Amino acid sequence: MSLETLFPLLIGLAMIAAPLFLLPEWRRARRRSEITMGRVVAHEEKTVTTQMGGEITGRAKTDHAKITFEVEGQPYTFVASEGASWKIHEPDTEQWICYDPEDPHNADTLPGPLTKVYHLVGFIALPLTGLVILIRTLAS
Repeated sequence: MSLETLFPLLIGLAMIAAPLFLLPEWRRARRRSEITMGRVVAHEEKTVTTQMGGEITGRAKTDHAKITFEVEGQPYTFVASEGASWKIHEPDTEQWICYDPEDPHNADTLPGPLTKVYHLVGFIALPLTGLVILIRTLAS
């Protein structure tokens, strides 16, 4: 098998497998069915990291809101997954959040409209494109 055939096959397979890497976080997010109001109490600075936990060099640190909320009188605190180089949510402001009623530690800010686009691309467009690449490569 030549490199001209092998490379597109590997790319196609990787694109088909891409949703497998997104599935755990997608499942966690789907369990966040309850919505309530939380309060931004601070910010935490994070650096983009790889799946293995190593720091990626050359990336800016981002501010992530630290938010507290209550479920049945019990306080919970989490750090929002969404961050930026500026403070998206000012301290001592209220913010809508969603959480898993069975595990309130599984919480985050409400997903924005781009989250649906990411899911659409990650779960539909990437695998379909990968399938097309595989079919075209095998057909030639």
